[in-house]
Formats: sequence, structure tokens, C-alpha cells
Amino acid sequence: MSAELTSDGNPADLVATGALTKMVTAATVTSATSTLNSVLAKLLAQNGLNASFDPISGPFTPNHTGADAVIDSVVVTPSPAGGLQIMSIANMGVSVPLSQSTSTATVLSPPPYPVGYLSTLLTQLGQCLAGTTSACSSAIDAGYLEYGVSKFQTEHPGISASGTTITGVTTLAYFPGGTFPNISGESSLTAPPTGGQKTSGNTSYYRWSWQPMLSGGKLIAPTSNLGQWYGSASIAASNLPVQYELYTVTLYDSTGKQIGTPQSVINTAPPMTAAAGPTTVWPVLSSGTASTALAAGAAIAISSCSGVPRA
Repeated sequence: MSAELTSDGNPADLVATGALTKMVTAATVTSATSTLNSVLAKLLAQNGLNASFDPISGPFTPNHTGADAVIDSVVVTPSPAGGLQIMSIANMGVSVPLSQSTSTATVLSPPPYPVGYLSTLLTQLGQCLAGTTSACSSAIDAGYLEYGVSKFQTEHPGISASGTTITGVTTLAYFPGGTFPNISGESSLTAPPTGGQKTSGNTSYYRWSWQPMLSGGKLIAPTSNLGQWYGSASIAASNLPVQYELYTVTLYDSTGKQIGTPQSVINTAPPMTAAAGPTTVWPVLSSGTASTALAAGAAIAISSCSGVPRA
């Protein structure tokens, strides 16, 4: 909603002096709500909510149903060109940029299964780890084998103990049948129940997008020495695999000979161009924090001292 109230989809615009008075009015909030509900129409209907649902003052309970289920069914990420965009986990290839000019032409698809489809398995797994042997046969595959150990509790004694609890498995994306080898039905990518998504999607070894730091400046990608770390030209983000989309990687040695066979890889992070940098929300320290913690002699500043080592 905050992104929809801005012209460029950057919620940080609202903290500028006078921005709230100018951008946040009854009319703009009503318009943003209507637009968002149109984009989410199918997801609202799937979870028992009507097209006039009020995401600001409407009832909300964090129980994976109703409005909470709609939240679990979408992903909001930085847009390749800056600002934010919203996608359904049912089809990560379709995104809707969020701003004052958001279009209602695209309606996001609902997931093929209810958000809580893993709740029973989660309960059984929790019971199994807590010592209920009967629950293990349903929660853990009979053919489980890890480092030669066939019993999960033996291999992971630290989390297999009385009092262990497991909360929230999050589905990150769905994939159609045939996406992965030997799997004919639909597949899903889930985040572990013990924590959020962790990714190593960025690399410092290959640059595919660049721009000068200063306005009006010029940057020329190297053609020798470090040239192998740069693309011959910037790549449009629209030509790259979107978040959670599969792409094929083929490796070659220094002579150009292929190494092994091509591998299918899931892109864990949304692609962004260098141009998105100025409009991306970066973590910053507030002026209040800087003055009370960083300035010399500030109230909670960390003191340092030096001295001569004693024998």
C-alpha cells in the first residue's frame, strides 16, 4: 500500500518532509486499496474475502487463513528498475509494479493449494521430534538415510527432544509438473520451518549491469584483464530468469572446453539493474542514532582508550 502511494514505488518517499500530507489522503488511499484488491481479486476470493476488503482497518488474525493467507500467497520484491513489485507464488514469472500508476490489467493467479496444506505434516513432524514414534512413520520417509544413518532422531539429536516445537513452513514458489527430473506432478519450494529464506544469489565475479556513480559520468567495462568478469554489454533485467525461475548453467575450462553436463539452477534472488540503486531502500542510521551513539562525547557513544602494555 505504501508503495502504491508514491510515484516511483519507493515507500521511503513518504518520510520526506511534507510527503504524508501530499501523498496520503483519503482519496489516494481509497484508490490504492481498490487497485490492490483488483490485482489480488483471485487470491481474495480463494481465501473468503470480497473485492471490497479493507487491508488497513479490516480484521486480521495471523493463522494462515483469510487476509493472512493472502499475504502468505504473494511476494513483494524490489523491481528491476527500482521501487517494489508484487507476485503470486503460483507464478513468479508475472509481476505487477507498485506505484500510483499501478495497472489493474494483470490479476495474479492463486496458488494451486491452500496456504496451510503442510499443517498436518508439520504437526506430525513436531510430534515425531518430541518422541511420538507413531507420528514419525507419516512425517519421515521410510527410506530416510543420511550419512549411513537411517533414523532421523539419531542423526539430529539436538532437535529431537521433548519440548521441541516447529512453527511455520513458508511456500516460496510452485513449479509445474516436469520442471524437475523424475517428478511428474507439481512441485513447491519451501523455506525451512526453523527460519526464513537464506540465499547466496549474488556474486562479485560477473558484472552484467553497470552505470556511473555520478550523474553525467561515463563507465567503460574493461575488455582485458578483468574483462572476463564483465558482460560485453549490459543485460536487460527482463531477459534474466526471475526469482525462483530455473535456468541452465554450463561450465567451461580456460580453453573453452565444456566441463561436465549442464545443470539446472533455481535463481534465488530477483534480478536488479544498476539503475535501481538510487531508488532502492538502503539501511541507514537515523540522525538521532548518529547524534546519540556516534558523535564524540554522545550519551551512549562507545569510548576508546590507549595505554602502555604492562609487563
